[in-house]
Amino acid sequence: MKGLLRRTWTRLNDQTVGTRDFWYLALQNLVYYRCLTPILARHVRGRTLDLGAGKLAWRGPLRLYCDTYLSADVAREHPDLDYVFDLTGPVPLEADSVDTIFCNSVLEHVQDPAVGLSQIYGILKPDGKVLLSVPFLFYLHGQPHDYYRFTPAGIAMLCRRAGFEIVESTCVGGYASNLLNAPSLVTSVLLALAGLRRAIPWATRAWTAMGTLLDRVLDPQQLFASNAVVVLRKPRAASAAAPSQGKAA
Repeated sequence: MKGLLRRTWTRLNDQTVGTRDFWYLALQNLVYYRCLTPILARHVRGRTLDLGAGKLAWRGPLRLYCDTYLSADVAREHPDLDYVFDLTGPVPLEADSVDTIFCNSVLEHVQDPAVGLSQIYGILKPDGKVLLSVPFLFYLHGQPHDYYRFTPAGIAMLCRRAGFEIVESTCVGGYASNLLNAPSLVTSVLLALAGLRRAIPWATRAWTAMGTLLDRVLDPQQLFASNAVVVLRKPRAASAAAPSQGKAA
C-alpha cells in the first residue's frame, strides 16, 4: 500500500509539473506558490536564470516577468534545460551576465553553500537580484545530497558575507501548515486512486485555508516556517567576485 501511494504521488507530480494543477497537488505546493508569485512580480526582470530548475515547474511563472528565460541544474531532468553544471564547479555563463537569478531549494544540496553563493554573485549583473529560497523545517529530500537547513538569520548572514544586500525577507508556512501538509498530500493521492482527480484542487484549497487560519493563531511569528525566502541585490559598483569568496575554479 505504501508503495502504491508513493507511486501515485510521483505520477501526479510528473503529469502536472509545469502546469497550474501542480500548485494544487498539496498544501505545501499551494502555500509556496502563493508566497513566491508576488515576489516574482516585484523583482524578476531581464535575462533570468532558473537555477536548480529541475523539471521546470517555475518556467511559466518566471516567463511572465522576464525577457529571456534560462534554466540550469546539476542533472538533466527536462529536455528543455539550457545548462547542466555543479554550482561549486565551473559555471558556463559569463560574469555579470544575468539580471535575475531564481534559486529555489538549491543551497541545501550544495556541499559548500558559501562557494555556491560566490558563484551566483559572479554571474549576476551589478544591481541584479537573486530570489533565494531555502528550507528551515522541511523533510529530507534529494537524498543522499541533502546537507543543510537554514534559519532566516543564518541565510541572511551568509548572503551578506557573499557581498549581497538584503532587499526583503519572508518565511513560508508555519506550525499548522507543516502538520497538515501530510494529510493534504494523502488526500490528493486517495482522490487520484478513486478517479476523482478533479476534486484535488478543492481539497488542497480546504487544507490550505485551514493551515493558514491556524498558523495565524498558533504561529503568528512563523517560528515553525518550512522555508526562508530572501531577495538579494548585488551592489552596483561590485565586481564579479564576491569580497569574501573567490569564484570557484
